[in-house]
Amino acid sequence: MSSDTGTGDCSQSSAEPPDNPACPKTMPLCSLVEDGLYLGGRDAAEDEDLIQGFGITHVLTVDTYRVDFEGNVVCLYLYAEDRAEEDLLSRFNEACDFIEKGQQTGACLVHW
Repeated sequence: MSSDTGTGDCSQSSAEPPDNPACPKTMPLCSLVEDGLYLGGRDAAEDEDLIQGFGITHVLTVDTYRVDFEGNVVCLYLYAEDRAEEDLLSRFNEACDFIEKGQQTGACLVHW
């Protein structure tokens, strides 16, 4: 795994070239949205080196799959299916408060 702290991108290089030449050889695991806030997929949430390396103290999971953490990572799991009818608005304030707490103590990763 390589990281570019200048842009806030954390990337994972593939040893094999992609099957599709239009795909990049390096896929970002997460992206810096603003100071202390990262957005990424399940791969980012399951990467302990990434979590520690970027000072992530809070992880917000919005998914049907719960990622379990060991150690001092604070987690909020919001069950949500990827469909237009999903009611995310009712949990919006809770999610925003959680993200703010993460930014105050380190960083927060939001993943889907």
